[in-house]
Amino acid sequence: MTPPRRLSPGPSTARSLVLLAAHARRLEARVAALHAEMPQALADARQAAQLLAANEHLVLAALQAQTRAALSLSELQALTRQSQRDALTRIPNRALMQDRLAQAIAHASRNSALLALFFIDIDCFKQINDAHGHAAGDTVLKTVAARLAACVRQSDTVCRHGGDEFLVLLPELAQPEDALALADKVMAALMLPCDIGTAFWPLSVSLGLALYPRDASSAEALTACADRAMYRAKALGGGRVADGSED
Repeated sequence: MTPPRRLSPGPSTARSLVLLAAHARRLEARVAALHAEMPQALADARQAAQLLAANEHLVLAALQAQTRAALSLSELQALTRQSQRDALTRIPNRALMQDRLAQAIAHASRNSALLALFFIDIDCFKQINDAHGHAAGDTVLKTVAARLAACVRQSDTVCRHGGDEFLVLLPELAQPEDALALADKVMAALMLPCDIGTAFWPLSVSLGLALYPRDASSAEALTACADRAMYRAKALGGGRVADGSED
């Protein structure tokens, strides 16, 4: 019996086998390369996750810092306002008035404008404290502050200069007579009796008036001129207005 004959692959089959073998080797090489790259890819993924987390922390920290900054600014502004207000009457204090007076004079100097300053002192204020106590005196001070604020324009400034003394700044007046007219209005409002809780106390004040640039050219000199005029009004018995032009 004749043994079966082994078939030899044809040329086309051999070429296919060579191509498949080559492709298999390329796949093996690619798999090996992927295995080699896998640790770095995992490390990159972890790094990317860490960077994302760090970025989120930075954004959160920035938002928190912005919030704290806004709160700090708000608190600073509140403290600044408090430092510029009289604790009892809540109107501007001497420091704020000095700043506004200096600004008003600088503005008036540039624009050849007129401004007035009132220096007001409550007559016989010590008697109120002695007769009815300091609480009654505080009521009088707050009443005077409120009445002054109600008399003036929005552009004017009323301040408690200290003790029972008040200043009123009137910038940008058209003529000296406007200051005198407002002084009369202020005196009429302040001379009304004040309810101190146990009685209605008859109020009386002395008002000194000074004009820029007629009476003085600086904040300090204008304040001193209005102060001297106030003391002349008080020396004449109080309850009246004295003009700084009489210096």
